[in-house]
Amino acid sequence: MARTLRSIVAMPVLIRCEWVIQTEPEDQCMICKELYYPHSPEGCKPLRLLPCNHIIGKQCLDTWITHHPLHCPYWNHPLSVLPMREGFLPWLLRALRITTI
Repeated sequence: MARTLRSIVAMPVLIRCEWVIQTEPEDQCMICKELYYPHSPEGCKPLRLLPCNHIIGKQCLDTWITHHPLHCPYWNHPLSVLPMREGFLPWLLRALRITTI
């Protein structure tokens, strides 16, 4: 059962967000504390989470989501996700080994 739950948590989700085109030179990712790209070539590429408008680096968000699914790293409120992709429910039922509803 633990293996099945891990596979569900590891499944990619579609979080509502948008790229941030311009940041201030001193803005940094709240998780890794690196300056945002392009102010630092190695820095995180900033994303704005919707609808809360919090900004976080894409690489850090990818890591965050695997450990704290669907919660904002700033205030821990639920993140807004896009509608499920086609085929998600059958996949989930197979992953949980549910044969009847």
